Amino acid sequence: MMLPGLACRLLMCFVAALLFAAGCAPEQGWREGARMPGDGPLAVLEVTAAIGAVDGGDAARLGLQKLTWSVSVANNGRVRADDVFVVPVYHPEIARRMTAERLATPAQSLSPGGAKTWKGEAVFCAGSSGKAEIAGWAPPLPVIHVVWREDGRARHAAFDRTQGHALPSPPPWAAEAEKTVAAYLEALRTGDAPVLEQLVWRYADESAGGVIEPAEPVSAAYLISSWPVSGDRVGFTRAVMETQVLMQYAPGTPQPVRRETYYVTLTREKPGEWRVAEVHRRNHRTLRVDPTPEELAAAQDVVASYFRALAAGQPALAGRLVHPVWGELSARPDTSLREFTLDRVDFTAAEKIGRVLRLGFCVQGRARYAPGGARSDGANTYFVYLMRDATAEGTPWRIVSIGSAP
Repeated sequence: MMLPGLACRLLMCFVAALLFAAGCAPEQGWREGARMPGDGPLAVLEVTAAIGAVDGGDAARLGLQKLTWSVSVANNGRVRADDVFVVPVYHPEIARRMTAERLATPAQSLSPGGAKTWKGEAVFCAGSSGKAEIAGWAPPLPVIHVVWREDGRARHAAFDRTQGHALPSPPPWAAEAEKTVAAYLEALRTGDAPVLEQLVWRYADESAGGVIEPAEPVSAAYLISSWPVSGDRVGFTRAVMETQVLMQYAPGTPQPVRRETYYVTLTREKPGEWRVAEVHRRNHRTLRVDPTPEELAAAQDVVASYFRALAAGQPALAGRLVHPVWGELSARPDTSLREFTLDRVDFTAAEKIGRVLRLGFCVQGRARYAPGGARSDGANTYFVYLMRDATAEGTPWRIVSIGSAP
């Protein structure tokens, strides 16, 4: 999934100044008349959205567009709804390009028979996408979330407007990961330690248990969107989900409703078993670290010993240097290797996933293989990755994958 360009992010301050002054030519509007799902008294009466170009400076060159929206909500019940707040979910093509947003209308009360309108704006980088393509990103607000209090009880409803529209679908595994995130958030809110123990990876760092804990007591938390922004597989599958959570706080809190964004890193060692490894306020993708000279030397020695064992016809010895859990098929000893001269081992990168360190090396050597093997004789380059638990004293480095490309 592509993330917004660096140029767009650098212009966020510039865009903020233009956000309220730029013109916006209406392109689409919708009128709704259905009651919100569930037994609540609130109904969405009207949803309007307009998209137009942002004028001034480099906005045109970057294809900056502004989405202006409004949502009218009525109280058809007999009880006053307090702390009513409206939060939209943006179309995925808009959400992944968004550089600035403003929810203009605060939480407010809604008396029986009354109606009010909530408004907001968002700026996104359309890039080279033309008007016709942007118009196809419909509806721009596919889901409308409304939260309120009724007789002191926290209430929530989601108004789905996707019928008749084909929205981009995340990868199949993302639905499994999202379920894990939703269960994790609820367990955090309720303090359900046994469930948390099941959902948090055994090598998770401390952020998996603390960063979402708010300063004020939370009455309810609703997962309103969770979308994969990056992922890879080296030893195990790792994915980062951009997760938006609607927090409903106790009555009397200065800001009773807030939308929070977290970047949740999950790992999957077995099919369907996603576990939370890290939770951050910002998307750092992968945390780069600087290994100590001792760590580098120990890892390099494992790499060299692995290839020497293969060249000496000792695949069992080489196999003991492969991680027993995370070792991939590519790391299994290649018994077709007949001779090997190790020329050099160069460190390439160090990353941290939870408490696990991952080191990468570029290995160059001259090899001779048995006829019919996957590799050819002569100079060969291998990219080797190793892992270990960084917090366990004396845990050895073990190889998890070997490939011909990083």
